[in-house]
Amino acid sequence: MELCHIFSLMLICMTLSTSAQSQQIIADPEVTAYLGGDVTLHCRLQSESTVKITQVQWTWESTEKKKEDIVIHNPAHKTHYFNSAFSGRVVYTNQSLGHVSINITGVKLTDKGKFTCQYTTFPNGIMKTTTTLIVKAKKVQGQSSHARVTGILVCVLLLISCLPIAVIVMTKNSFCRRILQAANPRPASLSVVYENAHDSPGSELSMDCTYTTVSLHLCYN
Repeated sequence: MELCHIFSLMLICMTLSTSAQSQQIIADPEVTAYLGGDVTLHCRLQSESTVKITQVQWTWESTEKKKEDIVIHNPAHKTHYFNSAFSGRVVYTNQSLGHVSINITGVKLTDKGKFTCQYTTFPNGIMKTTTTLIVKAKKVQGQSSHARVTGILVCVLLLISCLPIAVIVMTKNSFCRRILQAANPRPASLSVVYENAHDSPGSELSMDCTYTTVSLHLCYN
């Protein structure tokens, strides 16, 4: 008789163990949210059709605060929200009893921590999993555009600052060209006077030449 009881207990334990191994909870191990935004945490239970879900509960805890109950859902008693740090900012949703989620609005820095999704099932009992929420500063929109605008403004300022220098260089070059042109005039024409009317072009010529001394100063850029 005792052997029969022992054998029955062993069969029950083996059945429960096999059933527990055939079901699992799927959730994101880590989720990132941004300050002031919204975030949704999902939780799914994969199990056999014979497993009955009697209750789903979400809790939260952090290194600064102790564990708090957020919301509990029971098919018979519907949804109940607890007085927690998320009161008024959390909404429980279930696409099906095996796929539930919570949506948190107006994310705060103090919302970071571990969110636990807990299923109570029959006959397998309690199963749960945890998602860690990371909160970051709000994204800066158009940051790359701002950098491009800043670069363009810097280039414009550089061009404006270099413009006077360019004008001075161009003026200096023009002044130097005028000096060089003045220092190199066209050669003076020679006037030929014949002393005698019978002199031929082959005779000796008396030439009046004017010599001009020019002092040339070279200009360098």
